[in-house]
Amino acid sequence: MQSVEIFKSFLGHIFAGEMNQAMDLVDESAQFINDFDGVFVGHQGAQEFFGKFGETFIPGEFIIENSFGDNVHAVFYGKLSHTVKTTGKAFNSDWALVGKVHNEKIVLYHFYENTLALQEATSL
Repeated sequence: MQSVEIFKSFLGHIFAGEMNQAMDLVDESAQFINDFDGVFVGHQGAQEFFGKFGETFIPGEFIIENSFGDNVHAVFYGKLSHTVKTTGKAFNSDWALVGKVHNEKIVLYHFYENTLALQEATSL
């Protein structure tokens, strides 16, 4: 399976709340990175990474505009719009996801977003 398809399947499970199925696609040493919270490693790290999302945001739109990749690398990009639970402020951003797959398992999930807009949305 191509890396883009693995990531699409993974994201589908995440959006459906199917964490166990999503973790089946993740290597035990995988790194989940965003520039606001840092690096999370393995299944536990992935669950913490996505748990922080649920603790922080009321989900809104998450639009995938396009994706491309090869057998190893996958890139996705789009727009998002969520509401910060603690402030009620909107967080709107372009985003990009750069990923890597090895033996049909995700080994890198690096999510980029507008961290200045996130900082402003989370500030009281």
